[in-house]
Amino acid sequence: MRKTTALLLLLVLVSCNQEKELYIDLSGEWKVYLDRDDLGFTQLWNNASITETVTLPGSLVENGLGDEISLSTQWTGQIVDSSWHNAERYAPYREEGNIKIPFWLQPELKYLGAAWFQKEVIIPETWSNKNIVLHLERPHWETRVWIDDQEIGMQNSLATPHSYSLNTHLKPGKHIISIRVDNRIKEVNPGINSHSVADHTQSNWNGLVGELSLLATPLVFIESVALFPDVESGVVKAVLKVRNYTGSTQSCTLNLRSISVKSGEKLGKVAHEFSMKDVEDGADAWEVLPLYGTNSIPTFTG
Repeated sequence: MRKTTALLLLLVLVSCNQEKELYIDLSGEWKVYLDRDDLGFTQLWNNASITETVTLPGSLVENGLGDEISLSTQWTGQIVDSSWHNAERYAPYREEGNIKIPFWLQPELKYLGAAWFQKEVIIPETWSNKNIVLHLERPHWETRVWIDDQEIGMQNSLATPHSYSLNTHLKPGKHIISIRVDNRIKEVNPGINSHSVADHTQSNWNGLVGELSLLATPLVFIESVALFPDVESGVVKAVLKVRNYTGSTQSCTLNLRSISVKSGEKLGKVAHEFSMKDVEDGADAWEVLPLYGTNSIPTFTG
């Protein structure tokens, strides 16, 4: 039986002045306003003085915000059994104040539409000349972001965190972050009865859960890494996307090393030098590293 050698691939971008990441936790008290009539855009609510507060991460319902359940409640999901609407045995549960929906876990309150969340942040002087990213781990679900009076952008995804680059908008000092969250089905339409949004399952809630943070990194940084082992040829190809926000061309060196997980022995090292221009799409760089054994299992950290 062949032995399997586990390899640890270490990637280091050594000559781009990479520094320790800086972090601001945005969890806690946020101001909130329910935009029932979609007036926030025209009335510039990112500049409005909002007074009501919620605790994030969390949903509106968790914070006691929303509408009482009624016969006119707009659900995401269909009541396909018509007996609830007309059967005598369900009549007591169709009365206002005693609505009981037997087809899903009924929330205490319900809100469908846009909600504005706002928080004041202070960016430290040490964050000058940093790449700053707003990280929203799990919004539900469309988000639009403003920094002070400047709109940053919109993202609409249920599958991945929403990440906003704030490089040119967050200078050291005091700022207001405004996030408009809309839980109505729009361009991304999984279907009214889809388990990802329907009230039959998790419910179509509105809010921001998971990690809420600001992250500062060097202006040159590794954005993503993908490893492609080829057992037959005995190499691993590493494909990286590297971003450069410095405004000038940077000379970089990429070091890759394989280490035996079992013994700690350093098995191989390669270096790849490249230059990066100041481009929004970044640059791709890759190098190959011997696998050292046809049954090797490559793993990655970095």
